[in-house]
Formats: sequence, structure tokens, C-alpha cells
Amino acid sequence: MSSFKNIAIAGATGYLGPAVVKAVKEAGFNVTVLLRETNSSKIEFEGVKIAKIDYKSIDSLVDALKGQDAVVSAMNHLYYDEQKALVEAADKAGVKRFLPSEYGLDVSIPSVRAVPYLRAKGLIQDLLKETGMTYTFLYTGPFLEWGLDNFFVDWKTATANVWNGGDISVGMSSLADTGRAVVGVLLNPKETKNKDVYTTTGMATQNEILSAIQEGRPGLKLSIIHQDSKSSLAAAYEAVEAGRGMEFGVVRDSLGSTIFGLEIEAGVPYGRDNDLLGIKMVTPEEFRQLVIDHVKK
Repeated sequence: MSSFKNIAIAGATGYLGPAVVKAVKEAGFNVTVLLRETNSSKIEFEGVKIAKIDYKSIDSLVDALKGQDAVVSAMNHLYYDEQKALVEAADKAGVKRFLPSEYGLDVSIPSVRAVPYLRAKGLIQDLLKETGMTYTFLYTGPFLEWGLDNFFVDWKTATANVWNGGDISVGMSSLADTGRAVVGVLLNPKETKNKDVYTTTGMATQNEILSAIQEGRPGLKLSIIHQDSKSSLAAAYEAVEAGRGMEFGVVRDSLGSTIFGLEIEAGVPYGRDNDLLGIKMVTPEEFRQLVIDHVKK
């Protein structure tokens, strides 16, 4: 039985947020969704409390977080100032556990933490370690749906960037499994206290994913661009220095070089904590079908 009952969720209307709210609510926790005062989004989940907040007002955040056992951030990690304010307010409000917007790539690896696009994650980790709260850093690998929609294929140009030959197997997580993994953390506060926790839905190589994409989209004629992760990352760093760090191609190359280069070199333990979190890793055949079903939509 978890010692946590009341859970506040930030970023509930974003890309990951709905899956987290759904999973945490269905697990029986009391959910408070933190919404900006200016946010007019319609909340689709019944039985959750809405707290209107102002990220520029620590007092506003503290008031919203009083009585909360844990805070889960599902906001984009690039919203550094907002997440920093949320951490500071949660600490002042007496929150016990904070799950920052980590997910994705493993910034416990120094070389990954140094990638410009990911630096904000490391800064939030440092901040959390200075508070009186406990924390959990949940690493999921890339979100499967995001990867299929935005990363593995440039759908406008029908091109795919492939790093280091395309035969490196990496772990990815669906949005639904990420939500369930958050629940797994909340249900196991002792085992996940101040820990790096790893989950994944399944493993696949880029070539396997592209093969599944082409099965799901039989009319798609892909042009493949082969990249070396070290050269690609060096070029991305140069682009950042030139002020082009947020261009899509630069972000893509930063992430691709990290996923298929830096993380593999460091040996990320994909899915290590699946059993603890209640996540079942799918078979390669099942993962392939997930890809096919998604790109058919």
C-alpha cells in the first residue's frame, strides 16, 4: 500500500499529460491537475480537482500544492523556469516526492547530460537534490508515438535519418506505459526513493522500425540518409553555437546521435525496473505490430 494519496500533475494538457492523468486517476489516487490561469483547455477526465496556478507566483503554487503527497511533472522539459518554480514551491509546501519531467533520455550519463537540448533536465535534477523532498528520475527511452510521428521519418519529404548503420537496438516507451510507470513509482515509494528508474515498452533497431513503417504504409518510398553519431553530434553542437539550437534538424540530430551513440556507449539498462513498475515488455513481434498499427492511422 502506497503512503501517497494526493497527487498533483503539471502539464496535464500537453503531449504526455493526458496519459499520466488517466493512469494515476485509474489507480485510485486523488488527482489535482495544475492549470495555468490563462489555460482554457477542456479537461476530459472526470473526478479530478483543477487548481489554477501562476508559475510566476510561488505563493500561488504553494497554495495549490499544500496537502499534496507527490508532484508529477509532465510538462515539456524545456519549460525550465516553470519547472524550477514548481520544485521550489513543492518544497515549501511540504510535498514528499517529486517526479520531474525526465522520461526520455538518460541524463544520469554525463555525456548525455551535456547535450545542449537536454541540459535543462540536469539542472532540475541538481535543484531537486538540494531540497527536502525525495525524488524519482524515470527514464523511458524515446516516446514511441512521438518517434513515429516526428523522428524516425520526415513525413513531408519521405526521408529517414539512420545513425550508425541502423542495427542498434534501443528501448522505447508508449505514452500509456509511461503513465503506468508513473503509477508504479507512486505505488512503490520506498523502492523508488531518490533513484534512477528505467522502463520500456519494447526494443527495436531503426532498421526494424523503418521496415514496420513501410509495411504499415506500403506506398511510402523512403530515402535513407546515413549518419555517423559522432559527426552528427559535432555538427549539432556547431549549430547550437551558431544560435540554431532549436531548429528541428538540429534537435533531431542531437537526439539521434545521443540515442544511437552516447547512450549505447554508456549501456543504458532499458526496462530494468519493468517488473517493479508493473510494465510488461512486449516481444519484438508485438512491438512491430504497435508500429504498424500506429502508422496506419
